[in-house]
Amino acid sequence: MMIPIKYFSLPALLILSIALPLNIYAQDKYQNNIEQVQVDKLNAIVDLRRQGNLSDATKQLVDLTQQNPNYYRAIYNLGLAYADMGKTKDAIVKLLDAEKLKTRLSIQDPTLDNSIGWAFFLDGQYDNADTYFTKALEHSDKLSKNSQARLFNNYAQLKIYQKKLPEAKKYLQLSTQGGNFLAKKTLEQLNSLPVQTPVASTVSNTSSSH
Repeated sequence: MMIPIKYFSLPALLILSIALPLNIYAQDKYQNNIEQVQVDKLNAIVDLRRQGNLSDATKQLVDLTQQNPNYYRAIYNLGLAYADMGKTKDAIVKLLDAEKLKTRLSIQDPTLDNSIGWAFFLDGQYDNADTYFTKALEHSDKLSKNSQARLFNNYAQLKIYQKKLPEAKKYLQLSTQGGNFLAKKTLEQLNSLPVQTPVASTVSNTSSSH
């Protein structure tokens, strides 16, 4: 028997599980050659995102990435902003652009795979989401406790949609141990349901996180 999707509100997942804005630094953490004026500009834009001013934040991020197409954090945050707005395909494009730049510049950022996986998940591309979440899990030891908890929760949400409930519960438990409130509530909902008949097939959409 399939689990009603109503138990897992996608808007709530988007608000609470999408990757949080990248950390702010006086000098850019990943690229010390970025001009201070651009770092300050990005910091101000991230503040706009936090305040929910997504339209202005996105426009300014587009401008900033056009001024400096090699600014990793700006491209990453543009992808996150698109995801915030529900523009999942645009989010995927920008997050994959960030991935290419990360590889080319040998940037060490363990958070990106989770963000890409989440964008694919929101877009209904579950196989691609699984690929990136799995990559993120391989280096989850490099994540902060909060980032680990978000990753475990995101992966669990994917397993729920794939009807792989034992695996979903495992990662919800790990996320709960990391302090993720959404994971705790979802796990409680799963545990309160009647015993389910195993489902042979997984839910998938034809062919995108944060």
